[in-house]
Amino acid sequence: MNPVRHGPREPVRLLAIIAIAGLALALGGCGGGVTPSRVARVVIRPGALLLTAEGETATLTAEVLDSSGASVDTEVAWASSDPTLVAVDATGQVTITGPLGSALVTATADGISSFPTTVIVAQPVSDAVLLHDDQVVTPPAAVSGSADPARLLVVVSGPDDLEPGDVVIGAEELGIGGVVESVTPTPSGYEVVYEPRPPQALFDELLIDVNVDLGSAPVVPVDELEGRVAVVPAPGGVSVATTRSDAPIDLRLCDGEKTFASFSGFSSTFENGLVYHVHFSDGVGDPVPTQLYVDGKLTQKISGGLSVKAGFSGTLTCKWDLFEVPVPVAGVLSLLARPVVPVGVGGSITGSITVAGVTLNVESTEGLELDAGFTYDPNAGLDLHHVVKPFHEGPKLALDVVTPAGFRIGLSGFFGLMSGVNVEFGGIEDVSILQAQAGFQQSFDLASPEAQADSDAYASAYDLSAVASVGIGTDLSKLLSWLDVEVSAQPVQVQYSKPINKSPTGKFTASTTSASPGEQVHLHVKLDAENLTYLTHYNVSKIEIYRAFGSEDPTLFRTIELSQSNQSDFDTVWDTTGEEGGEYRFYAFVVDDLLAKVAEIPLEVDANSEVIVQLGGACVAELTAHFMPAGSCTGTTTWDYERSHEANGIAMETHVTASGLEWKQNGDDPSRFDLVAATVTWTDDIEYDLPCSITSSGTNVTVTNTDSDAGSFVAGIIMIQPDGTYFGSGYVYLIDAADDGCFGGTRDENVPLFVTGDQYPTLLPDSSGGSYLTGSATATDQINGLLETTWSFHFPDLPPPH
Repeated sequence: MNPVRHGPREPVRLLAIIAIAGLALALGGCGGGVTPSRVARVVIRPGALLLTAEGETATLTAEVLDSSGASVDTEVAWASSDPTLVAVDATGQVTITGPLGSALVTATADGISSFPTTVIVAQPVSDAVLLHDDQVVTPPAAVSGSADPARLLVVVSGPDDLEPGDVVIGAEELGIGGVVESVTPTPSGYEVVYEPRPPQALFDELLIDVNVDLGSAPVVPVDELEGRVAVVPAPGGVSVATTRSDAPIDLRLCDGEKTFASFSGFSSTFENGLVYHVHFSDGVGDPVPTQLYVDGKLTQKISGGLSVKAGFSGTLTCKWDLFEVPVPVAGVLSLLARPVVPVGVGGSITGSITVAGVTLNVESTEGLELDAGFTYDPNAGLDLHHVVKPFHEGPKLALDVVTPAGFRIGLSGFFGLMSGVNVEFGGIEDVSILQAQAGFQQSFDLASPEAQADSDAYASAYDLSAVASVGIGTDLSKLLSWLDVEVSAQPVQVQYSKPINKSPTGKFTASTTSASPGEQVHLHVKLDAENLTYLTHYNVSKIEIYRAFGSEDPTLFRTIELSQSNQSDFDTVWDTTGEEGGEYRFYAFVVDDLLAKVAEIPLEVDANSEVIVQLGGACVAELTAHFMPAGSCTGTTTWDYERSHEANGIAMETHVTASGLEWKQNGDDPSRFDLVAATVTWTDDIEYDLPCSITSSGTNVTVTNTDSDAGSFVAGIIMIQPDGTYFGSGYVYLIDAADDGCFGGTRDENVPLFVTGDQYPTLLPDSSGGSYLTGSATATDQINGLLETTWSFHFPDLPPPH
């Protein structure tokens, strides 16, 4: 075939940026099942065509292969993405029907489509030499020892008149484009050394507008896994890569602690649902922004496991490339970039583990929906696309945990796809311009129930999050610098984390915090509805209540089994009959279903689930000898008086009812009980020998403040003597209580409660197993009138007399 020459043209660097197309080809995730097909691949030859005139023709051939690489005799259907520019018939013959542009031609057999051949109709610079694949004896390779940008050497069989300064362009699959520096005859042809140039330096008119489905790009094992990883393609861009069960991850590929942790048995199902968009024009009307970007989905289903032994502390990070997608862009498109997408799995573990051990097997589907690439406008500059939306299904977890006494596990582990984009351009060696990962982060923070109860700020828990990250690194700037593009690409890191599930949590309460002997105390656990399930599975096995008395360590007190499906409320009753008086501390734990399958590790329902119940017992251990406090005991008093009389010529009506007077044993002096609260109802009506009066009233006024500097307060004291006698007094003081009818405004009110007389009471048993005191008291009102009443003072927690 004769070469075609076009006239020379001064190189233009308008579209050098186009070479970073590969930055968009990143990332990965997970996919579903695969349908086998007799046809595994369809390959078109040549993979690209450059034609220059309307009416020009060329012939494409399609080879159909099965999974073993053998040819399959079956019918092939041809299609063009733009028949108005590039027509293709049933035999694969291509005919140019328009003056300028691009189109994709595909061949399909048994539902399996080929990676498309890109057909470009363009006008090269004058005197450019178009080289066809059959003229190339040895494809381009970097000249040994040449500096960046590397010179490339290609051996051709002709033409025999190539000279330095000529422009050479590959017209078919081989990506050749640049200015010849030297031509040396050899027995097999001519050694041609040329300097690579971007497309705009090679063409007078060039218009590329293609959207390439990358799902049909071939997937191959990485070199070091040849024979250990099987890759089986299927319709829809699905490829199954499976490792042998006896081929664990090589820990030489890992960074960090390798003695106590390992990954093994990973396999992958990869689905490439990306579309590669290339939009570029040069020498065609007004310049428009250049766009190279990828959108769509990458998904990957992975499975594998990790083991962490006792004594692990630190970090272990592994990345294992399983296979790669060398995107077969060819011809003129390959002058922009030759991207390769490595696809693998990886994991990392961070934390520490004492005398426990953890083995975790995982099956997970992870993925990324993305729009990644760039837009370059000479006026507006460079705009990087980095929109990433992770998605996930699962994962399924199988866990084995060894938990001896005193264990502690604090681990965070990542599992998922790890991918990126490596790009070869202009003879420079591969550079990594984008790294990405998508998967899930599983964290464990587990300890014994005793350790959880000891800390008010710690509760064992675990959680699961979907995570993803995309990083555009400094290699991108290296690429732009070689292309002589005067823009700055700063490193970009996009991170994403979305909680999926966490272990069960809730609140723990008691019906009372101060109980009398024989009283029933309800202990209630309310679990948070949003944490009842883990990976769609109801994750509660049972509730355990731990109890500690005094200075004792907590021990298992009560187990509450499930009584209904999806249960969130749990209740148990503590009958205090016969229990020793004092302070009881209760803690609530949930035994989840996930961990319980291998080891019951109770998880405290809250960081501080402690509930303290004071059980009254012997508030006064020996009334006739000495006093010993045994808890915080309380008593209540009821008292009532009503009086109508005249004092010093002044008529007075007074009615006071006191209820809910609450007394509490003093911790420093067990023989003393202090008044801490009161509810009183009163009326005062005092008539002066004046056309006015003072009245005040209050209904169910409750006062609990015992600080006399803060306003209204209660004050009072009961002292019990060793011989069983007592004395006491008390009052309620209210600010601005009475209405002064004479002068306006209000005044304070002092409501006396009682003062003891000379009659010593008798300590009697009451009906609830406690004690009470009875006696009479004399009250003095504000006008010095004396009021007498009989009252009773009940202590349910005070033991009956001997």
